[in-house]
Amino acid sequence: MVRRVFLSLTLLLFAITGMLLWQWEVYSEEQLENAKLPNVQQYVQIQHSSNELLVVQTIKNLKKGTYTIHNPLSVTYSVENAEGVKSSLVVKETQEDVEFHYRLPFEGSGSGRLLLDWAIQLEGVTTDYFKVEITVGTGQSGNWAAATKQLGKAKKEFVDYYEFERRGPVFPLYYQQGEMSHVSLDNGVVIYFEQDKKIDTEQLSSLFSNFPELNDRVLMFTSEHEELVWSDLILLRETYTMEQLEKKLSSLYLDAVLPFVNENEKWQQHIIGNILKEKQGGGAKTAAIVEILRTEIAEENLRIFVDKVVQQEKPLTTAILDEVLSTVMRKETAFFSLNKDESRPLSPLYYYNPKKVVVNNHGIQESVLYVENDELMPFTSIIEQAGYEYSIMEDGHLLITNDKDSLRLYPNKNVVILNGKDYSTASSPITMINNRFYIHKYWLTNLFELDVLEEEDIIAITS
Repeated sequence: MVRRVFLSLTLLLFAITGMLLWQWEVYSEEQLENAKLPNVQQYVQIQHSSNELLVVQTIKNLKKGTYTIHNPLSVTYSVENAEGVKSSLVVKETQEDVEFHYRLPFEGSGSGRLLLDWAIQLEGVTTDYFKVEITVGTGQSGNWAAATKQLGKAKKEFVDYYEFERRGPVFPLYYQQGEMSHVSLDNGVVIYFEQDKKIDTEQLSSLFSNFPELNDRVLMFTSEHEELVWSDLILLRETYTMEQLEKKLSSLYLDAVLPFVNENEKWQQHIIGNILKEKQGGGAKTAAIVEILRTEIAEENLRIFVDKVVQQEKPLTTAILDEVLSTVMRKETAFFSLNKDESRPLSPLYYYNPKKVVVNNHGIQESVLYVENDELMPFTSIIEQAGYEYSIMEDGHLLITNDKDSLRLYPNKNVVILNGKDYSTASSPITMINNRFYIHKYWLTNLFELDVLEEEDIIAITS
């Protein structure tokens, strides 16, 4: 009996093991088959005639499935090797190749023509290799360039031929009258320029070494097209000296590394850039803010702040800069937001005390500020709750009264006038920040005999 049970269990175990091994073998073969699948590649053949481009675009190594078609120029197209409707197609078998045929209207005469988002694409498909071959028919005297290196170029009696390739997605194409030369610098930067112009490759290579973040861009110098910055292409007019070009590249570097949502706040990228590159750029307010940051923030914290800004998800805002600085300093601030308008006066760097201010058991809205390690209390709200009345006089000073006394205080002046009598003070009792009056904590106690007690969650002030 025991022997029979043991034999049955042994046979069952062998059966289960065999089934698992078979399933694993099938799974492994599927994984190996999928692993052997090449990455998606695209090959485009363009025939350039007098007023249009005839395009044959082949997308290779697609997996089985249904794809939504992205048609940026709304061209009329036909599809081979797939089924579908106007906005989508069905690929029946894995590793299928799909071929699109379409025409792009293209008037080649006159100034340069730039094709940016021009090719049909399949949404959700990542292209790992993109190659373009362009054949130019008789009578076309222009020259093609691309936002990548030029693989080949041949000019024959009846036809011109261009070949471009890049690992990655579709790239911009550019056409203009007249010849363009092509060179690749040692650091990988690709440069196109009009053939009759001189270019110092050594100086350019040295210049780009200061901006490695731009090394994946293609730079075109042309007199035939307006200046433009694209994700992988920079078009510049050919009027720049090396010094002017360095300033231009510095600006492009900031746009690439520190883009801002709001154009009016964009000037603040110079603040981060000046600290990062230890250079001077931007206007007087930029320089003043950099000086404040260098003076009032320890070097290590300032470096951490700049590094975090560079690593921050883009694009940036002044509110994001405030958030990053607050995190580094572990104190709340709105420094960059308060200074977002470059034309307005500079607001000092201060931090908020997150604790709520309570005066005689009544809470007030304003917070206590820290400026250069000094605590500034929101003055008018406090004295109102403490039983005083105040008036703002024409010359900007404050008149504070109660039942028996009157006191005049002047922002940033070392003087008080008590019941009509002048008294000099060692420091100014009050100051103004963003059109609000603040009083130094010492003077709040010394002049008004108010007790200030900082508790766990509140700052309690009593008279």
